Amino acid sequence: MSSQPPARRSLFWRSRRFWFAAVVVVVLGAGGVWRLLDQVDLPEEITNPLANTSLICDASVPVGTCSIDNAAGQIFSGTESSPLAYDDIPMVVKQAVVASEDRKFFEHQGLDPFGIARGLYQNSKGGGSLQGGSTITQQYVKLAYLTNKRSLVRKVQESVLAIKLERSMTKQKILENYLNQAFYGRSATGIEAAARVYFDKPASELTASEAAFLVGLVRNPARAEPTEHQETAVQVRNSVLAAMVEEGYLPKADYEREKKLLVVTSDRQAGDVNRNTPRNFTGIPKDLKDAGYEFILVQARDQAKKLLGGDAQAKELVNEGGVRIYTTINPEWQKKAYAAIYGRLPDPAGDPDGAMVTLDKFGAVRVMVGGRDYDRSQVNLALGSEGGGSGRQPGSTFKAIVLAEYIRQGYSLDSTYDAPPRLMVPGANIDGTDWKVDNYGFLDAGRVTVRQATKKSINTAYAQMMETVTPEQVVKLAAELGLGKFNPDPSLVLGTSEVSPEALAAAYLTFDNDGTYTEPFLVSHIDGPDGTKLWDVGDTGNITRRSVMDPAVAKSVSSALRGVVTDDGSGRNSALAITQSAGKTGTTQDSRDAWFAGFTCNIANVVWMGYPAGQQKMTNVDGEKTVTGSNVPARIWHDLMSQVADDDPGCEFAVANGGPKVETGPDQPRIPVTDKDGNLVLDDEGVPEYAGPFGVPGVPTDGGAAAGGSSSTGTTGGSSSGSGTSPTGAGPSLSTSGGSSSTGGGSPAGSTTDGSAPANPEPPAPEATAAPTPTSDAPPAPEVGDTTGGTTGGTTDGSTTGGTGDTGGTADGSDAG
Repeated sequence: MSSQPPARRSLFWRSRRFWFAAVVVVVLGAGGVWRLLDQVDLPEEITNPLANTSLICDASVPVGTCSIDNAAGQIFSGTESSPLAYDDIPMVVKQAVVASEDRKFFEHQGLDPFGIARGLYQNSKGGGSLQGGSTITQQYVKLAYLTNKRSLVRKVQESVLAIKLERSMTKQKILENYLNQAFYGRSATGIEAAARVYFDKPASELTASEAAFLVGLVRNPARAEPTEHQETAVQVRNSVLAAMVEEGYLPKADYEREKKLLVVTSDRQAGDVNRNTPRNFTGIPKDLKDAGYEFILVQARDQAKKLLGGDAQAKELVNEGGVRIYTTINPEWQKKAYAAIYGRLPDPAGDPDGAMVTLDKFGAVRVMVGGRDYDRSQVNLALGSEGGGSGRQPGSTFKAIVLAEYIRQGYSLDSTYDAPPRLMVPGANIDGTDWKVDNYGFLDAGRVTVRQATKKSINTAYAQMMETVTPEQVVKLAAELGLGKFNPDPSLVLGTSEVSPEALAAAYLTFDNDGTYTEPFLVSHIDGPDGTKLWDVGDTGNITRRSVMDPAVAKSVSSALRGVVTDDGSGRNSALAITQSAGKTGTTQDSRDAWFAGFTCNIANVVWMGYPAGQQKMTNVDGEKTVTGSNVPARIWHDLMSQVADDDPGCEFAVANGGPKVETGPDQPRIPVTDKDGNLVLDDEGVPEYAGPFGVPGVPTDGGAAAGGSSSTGTTGGSSSGSGTSPTGAGPSLSTSGGSSSTGGGSPAGSTTDGSAPANPEPPAPEATAAPTPTSDAPPAPEVGDTTGGTTGGTTDGSTTGGTGDTGGTADGSDAG
């Protein structure tokens, strides 16, 4: 294997450095040294903690001005390791660094111009050992005091400070400081940390070969990372070993033996050392730390690594390279959002947790509340797997996706469905089992339009819509909207597969943006340590946008969701006085998750709340006996959006009715099952079982049938006896009795064990002629059917009825991994 060193700088740069060295010699020889020394002051301590410290700034800081004074946080550089005193640094390390970096270190006075020339000449020839240009003193000055920006002016500063430093600091102290402050990769600063990270041993136990490898790493740690670049790692080590042989520090026989071996390090990988603890970030202003900023800093850091390539070099650049990362977060909105959530959930011991994501019209993340306290749990509840969790079941907020597919296939919001207390679809589940869907309180809603079914969140109507468009098509649309890949299970209509608040916000933003999906982004710009642009969101190809649906479809969905937040809609607690809004509530089985997802004409915002472990019902919170999407989350949404609406120009949503096809669903059977003695057959909750599936889908027409009316011919009924036909007569627009009453229809509903969709936690909506003006403290809006419809044994994608805990695998919500 070749023992040539890693690729060297261009001939141009080497030549420029050679001539610069010659100029320095002339200047110093002419007495210029005294003028330079008089003009440059040496601080009492030459330290620059920001030389390799990356900073993260929010949207209030203009690009190009991010500094320690206005940063939202500093990325902590290096592992925690006690510096070694000079006498404790093993001799083999001292020999390796002197031989490879500065052979005249103990003889010169800070500069070695002829050494620079000699090194350039030797390196241009090639050969066994690599010889450095700058002295160790110069390298320490650059490391501890100067920036990484390359220029002749900075080189003059480096040279003069090196001379001045040698007048006030011993050679031993300079070498000690250099070895303790040099960066070795894998988040290790200092030779002691490097020895433990790479070889699981203290520096005192390093072999000559191991010391040579670590010393050689300092020039470019990422390029010689053994797990990714083994050949380069061997070259780097062998070059230092060759230099040690030339200086008489190592027998040639040892070199010949060691140079043939691979560089074998510990199992620790670059970036694994304390990269996911609060200690990774320092300098967080108190008001931002109190607003949950650690979650944002972690996500911004991780996104920056991906944007810069995602390899080891990108990780090291972000972790320790002095980059400046600009985010899209509005710090004032963030503080208001955190206060909106935890003002209503003040008790960390008893109250559930919450999360929120706010997107502007361009997809920029303006707010990200990932949880109450990062020190308590590092799982970002605003994200799914990207944040260390799995997401949560969205409940009836997913109905908006089904509605979009329904309209996309050309159906009208004026279509009507008979919405009985329970529907059963034999064999509809993906595993072939029967699918049962209940309305909350076993309510018989009668015949309702799709617009009314959306406003009241009626489960049995939406179950029929799902069958009309098919789960397969809904799954495709969900993927196009960035929600993930789901199995085509009909229970998806009730939100049984996990999503994240951020993903749901992006999906709802699509309705606001006339059908164009925009992938959310948190990082807007990245600069290198010298101010050079490394990445910008405005550059071509850096934003993911795609047209998912026709603008007319998006407007119709928005129009239907507008009804949810008005009058007696299920989400009226979210309504804003300043501007119009639209949205949807969501609640899962046993109130384990509660959501409100909504938008104005320029801002999409999603609120989630629940216990991170995912198995606890939310009761007695914020004055509510049972938490549902229509009460506490809707109020939280209102609390923030009413404060930021001044920044939103506002608008009115167009009234749209969807496509031309008006479907009239069949009348559904309401025949209770009896045993051989004539007694009602009850399920495990005491609710009567009903016979028969719902009937053949109605015949769509191209007319514009009025809500509650019918313009289609009769269709075959669905009674268990299979006899007769049932006319599709017009039913009441919303009725608590329906076409025919059912025995025991008012029985309470709860969680089920027979595969039925569990009951909606929201109470049924009474008929009302007028609704009071909504306020943030108004009583919960009635919501007829808002629950995750479970299937027997849970969904086939691994989720269980009621949702999985977003915990990363532990019961307390902490990150197990």
